[in-house]
Amino acid sequence: MLTPYEVIVKTALPAIRSMLAKDLTKKYNLKQKEIAELMHLTQAAVSYYLTRSRGKYMDYLQKTEINKMIEELSEKLYREKLSSQELILEINKLILYIMKKGYLCEYHTLIEPTANNEECNLCEEILKHWNA
Repeated sequence: MLTPYEVIVKTALPAIRSMLAKDLTKKYNLKQKEIAELMHLTQAAVSYYLTRSRGKYMDYLQKTEINKMIEELSEKLYREKLSSQELILEINKLILYIMKKGYLCEYHTLIEPTANNEECNLCEEILKHWNA
């Protein structure tokens, strides 16, 4: 069984990065190199995110309020030129929100169909420790 962190790294994190890259391209007409600088990634990584070679599960987040949160983060990233630490903290907030809302369970089932999400309470337990 995959841990929530493995599910995040395989699905949610690439989806968030892909959505950010796409929003920066669409709204601000930025080139891959400019997006890479803002997101503290390589141009090659941005290319992967834009072509869905990475972040292929983003459709599941676009159906939620996460899409609005991504748009707000995109604007903040463009306007304020966040440091890598600031961006990591913002993405971490999104991931914690995804866990809290149970969206990570959907991702888990996609990549590990045998996962029994009805009996799993790992995200809930992890979130309790974050609030401690």
